[in-house]
Amino acid sequence: MATMVSAENVERVWSLLNRAMMDAEGLQNPYPLLREMHAYGDHVRTPDGVYAVFGYERVNELTRSAHFKKETRTVFSSAFATATQQQLDQLRDTAAQESPFLVLLNPPDHTRIRGIVNRGFLQTQLVALRPTIKFHIDRLLSDIDPTRPVDIIGSFSSLFAPEIVGHLIGLPADQREIVSRQTARQMRGFDPGASFAEQLDGARARVEQADYIRAIIADRRKQPREDFVTALIAQSDAQGLISDAELVALIQILYIGGYETTSHMIGNGIVALLTHPDQLAALRAAPELMRAAVDEMLRFDGPISLTQVVAAEGAELGGRPAEVGATYIGLLGAANHDPAAFDHPERFDIGRPRKASASFAGGTHFCLGAGLAKLELELVFGELIRRFPNMQLVDSKLLRIPAFHQRAWQAVPILLQP
Repeated sequence: MATMVSAENVERVWSLLNRAMMDAEGLQNPYPLLREMHAYGDHVRTPDGVYAVFGYERVNELTRSAHFKKETRTVFSSAFATATQQQLDQLRDTAAQESPFLVLLNPPDHTRIRGIVNRGFLQTQLVALRPTIKFHIDRLLSDIDPTRPVDIIGSFSSLFAPEIVGHLIGLPADQREIVSRQTARQMRGFDPGASFAEQLDGARARVEQADYIRAIIADRRKQPREDFVTALIAQSDAQGLISDAELVALIQILYIGGYETTSHMIGNGIVALLTHPDQLAALRAAPELMRAAVDEMLRFDGPISLTQVVAAEGAELGGRPAEVGATYIGLLGAANHDPAAFDHPERFDIGRPRKASASFAGGTHFCLGAGLAKLELELVFGELIRRFPNMQLVDSKLLRIPAFHQRAWQAVPILLQP
């Protein structure tokens, strides 16, 4: 049964959540604040009428139920920021130029489009990508002087992730930085603390990127290649499965998921390991624990903190009717630190009993590239530990990017070979 925060505790929980999302100290480490919220219930109706859902079971219910819908309007009315009507109109006018965003579609359109791309992410596709992933890991690590301090974000993860997803969709190497910058602007615009200027810039970046991808699609029709996009185009043209606008939306979400979140997760994972030397030692001693270690990295400090939906007719939370038309925010990071679901959630423990984290959401909107992301992380950390078993942080005073929606470090200076 769901436990809504009682009226007398709403102000306290709302204060904790605001500090986690907006304060500099909270953005640096929101988890103690989010964990404290669990003492009061598993979801709360905020003063603005938005529901913040943070219990593990309730978040899983929210992401899996077909009665909680994605809606474009939620992007333009952040639950934790205000905008004038003129600003909202400007955002909507910009959005009208965009292709439909895959993460904001619902069945049956989402199911149809998602079903097509899932075929490309079958295990056989991942197996075929392994040599490419290993090649770029080896190439990038070989370019680093292991005896000198290096920012593993700037010198590895931010370069590695675009290479893999760029290879997957057939994006030319000299054009990947352009698309990466567009993606970063979009992600910043999605954050609860984003200013109107940042939201508008993110919307414009989506339009720019869509135009760019349309040009790639046109090129592939003229000159087909051995890549995922060419295969999708051929399949779509032969069977009429998806429109070009939907194809653009599909490629956009592939790039966003394959670049930003993977890059951030490598940084988050390396910090988790290097600040818990006992767990690093355990992984060195038992490399077969790598899959469990990656799962724990995703739980302990995942790259995405929230998802946003709207309750439709028939929506329930914990057996109780949801408020139809209301916005519900699923706090993925808070769910991953729910003591009712994970014993001592503040501990980074690669040996804890296996239990799916909320990091990839669930249901029809389960992360499209989850399998690829896990494979990349397993191979990256496996090679790092094999080559540099004694790597260590150079500076323990690391800074987060100023965002709640994304969990990432600005830089992670390490010494690979002390």
